[in-house]
Amino acid sequence: MAKKAHVSEQKKKSFAQLESEILKHKIIGLADITNLPSAQLQRIKFKVRDKIKIKVYNKNILKLALKSHKDRIKGLEDLIPFLDKGIPAIVLSDLDTFKMSKLINKSKSKANAKTGQIAPIDIVVPAGPTQFAAGPMIGEFGQMGIKTIVEGGKISIREETTLVPQGKVISAKQADLMSKLGIKPMDIGLKIIGVLQDGLIYEGSILGVDESFYLNELKKAYMESLGLAIHIAYPSKETINELLKKAYYEEDALQKKLNLGFESALQEDTSLIDDKKQDSKVNVKEVKSHGGIPQYSEEMAQKAQEVIEKMKDEDLKHKL
Repeated sequence: MAKKAHVSEQKKKSFAQLESEILKHKIIGLADITNLPSAQLQRIKFKVRDKIKIKVYNKNILKLALKSHKDRIKGLEDLIPFLDKGIPAIVLSDLDTFKMSKLINKSKSKANAKTGQIAPIDIVVPAGPTQFAAGPMIGEFGQMGIKTIVEGGKISIREETTLVPQGKVISAKQADLMSKLGIKPMDIGLKIIGVLQDGLIYEGSILGVDESFYLNELKKAYMESLGLAIHIAYPSKETINELLKKAYYEEDALQKKLNLGFESALQEDTSLIDDKKQDSKVNVKEVKSHGGIPQYSEEMAQKAQEVIEKMKDEDLKHKL
């Protein structure tokens, strides 16, 4: 007969407490605390304690607790694979998933890079003066592919240089140079890896995107759609003022074109009459007024109409 594994009372108590906590909250998430110092974790827990609970349990206890409620909470079992993505801590809250993630991200702090860590972003050395005097540091910069110049006895970096591309391993020399330059590319804090809300799983990569990125994309999309709506003359609360302005100025421009066309027709018709005084059936005296301004004639009206129609066609082609 197989001997049953002994489970301590402390583990049983922790399991029961965890099961109870899971049922009390709308949001259930997992975070990775790998490389997070204990002191830093305690500070984060204290900062968010009123809105978020962060608890660290043995991975097996977490797995059992998630499985025990899989039939009560839709999608809970889908969190289990995230347990293998680092050293997990469970995160519980009633906040919206994105609000919770934002609050946790705010609690992070910057830290120096260590040898062997992966660059979370492109680590860039900015152009400009440094505090280093001309000397051996010039050689160190050169080894890293950083171009320098000496100005006023100090080393100045000539152009912005990517020291470590995103996703690449940080070497000892790169980490040392970043430390000397005061570059702290690493974030110390909880790393959200997966969150369950209303049966849906949100991966940490989605929740970690900068809020300003979404805002800029929305602004860009709005301006592009507004421009298109105005171009196709689609009336709405947002476009009506611009459409009215556009219509006014286009009508004004068209009217000026028509007036110029009519005047041109009058001038051409008058010249025709002057050239054919002897043969024309039209009485020139009837065509001109006392002030010398051409008056109505059928031939003149026909010519003006032809010019107007031509200008309308040209204006329509221009719009198309």
